[in-house]
Amino acid sequence: MDDDFDGPELDGWRVMELMDGFYLVGRVSRHPYLGEGNWIITSPIVDMDAGLRSAKTMNRYYRLLEPWPVQEALPEGAVELMELELLRRMETQPGVDVEVAKMRVRYLAELICCGRGQS
Repeated sequence: MDDDFDGPELDGWRVMELMDGFYLVGRVSRHPYLGEGNWIITSPIVDMDAGLRSAKTMNRYYRLLEPWPVQEALPEGAVELMELELLRRMETQPGVDVEVAKMRVRYLAELICCGRGQS
């Protein structure tokens, strides 16, 4: 990615693994639809550069700013977003028991928020 890149940026980001791949969670800026400073979960990661300065997801490229420190828990807003997104994804799977999915979501969000889900 060159210095003239004018697409979205992620700050305070972390890689997380969901059931169907690896994603980025972070605070977005310069995104055409998602606003400034909102916590987001990207579409699945397709590629990341070796220096962790940029990532290509299924839907777009992101410039990666500072990662969220692995030893620090993510803020509550990010954890709530992950819980909602994980639950949404689980509920769309055929034959999923919603109550079991909710328990699994809480467990996965705890792993991710505290850095233990870091790849």
